[in-house]
Amino acid sequence: MTHFETTVGSMEPVSIKLIKEGKVGARLVTYPNGMQAVMKVASSKTTKNNCAMQRGLPTAKMPMREVAFYRLSKLLGFDVVPETILHTFHGVPASFQQYVTSARIYDLDQRLRHPEKNKEAWVIALRETLRDKVPIEDTLRLTVLDFLAAARDRHGANYGARLEISSGKARWRLIGWDNGCTFGLTQERYHSVGHKYLFRYAFDLSSVWSALLSVKRSSLQSAMRGLLDEESVDHVWHRIQFMISFPHRMPWKTLSQGSDTPDTFPSYAEFFRPMTASKPFYILQTQAM
Repeated sequence: MTHFETTVGSMEPVSIKLIKEGKVGARLVTYPNGMQAVMKVASSKTTKNNCAMQRGLPTAKMPMREVAFYRLSKLLGFDVVPETILHTFHGVPASFQQYVTSARIYDLDQRLRHPEKNKEAWVIALRETLRDKVPIEDTLRLTVLDFLAAARDRHGANYGARLEISSGKARWRLIGWDNGCTFGLTQERYHSVGHKYLFRYAFDLSSVWSALLSVKRSSLQSAMRGLLDEESVDHVWHRIQFMISFPHRMPWKTLSQGSDTPDTFPSYAEFFRPMTASKPFYILQTQAM
């Protein structure tokens, strides 16, 4: 058990404050030892305006999806998601994500703050920020995670950047937070504005290839047990196999279809089938259980 798990499981918070940003009623929880967590409760009644759905997904399931996204990142060995665990709040399941002192990605470049003023400048700023100010491995890992988990809400405020000091040198590291809009079986209301631009360009997947190949279906099922239904876990497995079978299709063709608008994002059936001819993609390559 980690220090964070012990803190959340054994200590009573000294304060719980509503986080103003966002729509799901997330709260910043502070513990006596100074540790903090972002908490989301599994109930639509705790969200702003009692919102039952977010990006086409039930908000009551959001805490479980937050934890599932973290566990998927751990399974792949991708250190881009803060530790996230499932606990209870007043008897109701809730996710607790370790609060990490960090900036939003748009704090690294003022051009990212107001995309509506100059769309082209925003696109250039996003590319330059992710290329020049954070390790390319971080961007690649979070992008792959978002694809495998069908993330649909990776906008500018959901990219974080934490300052890391190593060997006397400082650098920004990328963080993916607010991961509740994930693991749906459709891409309805897809709203990952960062993806819409990043997916136009090729990624070199060589640094994550061994992680994808090493995942076993049984390990994936074990990691997601109690968080996702079997069908959702099955789709994660299928996406992994798709990436392995069709690396040359990733990610611009598969995900964006060359479109900038979420309304023209392909349906879930179209998401895979045009790339796989007459055979289902998930039977093209088998892997040991």
